[in-house]
Amino acid sequence: RNMFKRKLQALEYPLWDKFDVNDAKSFRTLAVWLEFMKIRFYKVEDREPLKNIDNNQWPEIFIKYLDDLNCSRKYGPNMSTEERDLVLEWLLGQAIAAEYSDKAKEFNSVSKYDFLSVASSPSAAKQIDFSNPEVNRALESLAAVFKLPKCQDVPASVVLKVIRKRLEYNVQQQELEKKELEKKKKSQSSAATQNTSTIQRIPLSQLSPTELGFTTTDSPTDKAACILRLLFIDDLK
Repeated sequence: RNMFKRKLQALEYPLWDKFDVNDAKSFRTLAVWLEFMKIRFYKVEDREPLKNIDNNQWPEIFIKYLDDLNCSRKYGPNMSTEERDLVLEWLLGQAIAAEYSDKAKEFNSVSKYDFLSVASSPSAAKQIDFSNPEVNRALESLAAVFKLPKCQDVPASVVLKVIRKRLEYNVQQQELEKKELEKKKKSQSSAATQNTSTIQRIPLSQLSPTELGFTTTDSPTDKAACILRLLFIDDLK
């Protein structure tokens, strides 16, 4: 439940510190706020039924909303506490993804190496409470992402260091791939520019009045018309 509050605080939910997942009104209010302020899946006019949290039909309306969102969690009109937790966790994930999409440019403007230097600094490591079960679960999730083997006797601080090393390596590889891609695009662009700017030279003797679609019956005039037509086509390119 504290995990929900941290995510709500990150999303700047005004009532993050008062939220109670077991309270129906609190849950409905949050669901409406997430749709209106973050997810924004429905058009504004289509959100009104969801907004009426005192409606007796609200559970059915919420189920339809989850259907429309293609929610991957199990849910129904009478959700258990566990099902409600999983649905809320999924909705928060959608909200965070939408928030990132909105601010991707801002987030991506932060240097990856600056982030790594902060995350791996001694002062940052000292602030992590490795005795907290949620911290350990988060580390286990990260370890699974990097396909690290589970070792019960390995301290969490060591696992964090290994994850940081893997992350640094991935960032370096991404930077190299990005540079190679930019170099390749630049090379292709340069080649394309060179090809379009080069005019193929054709001997005058090879110019035929049939290329015009008509003939003036005067050979020098027909050749001059062919030249003008070829220059016009080159300009269009």
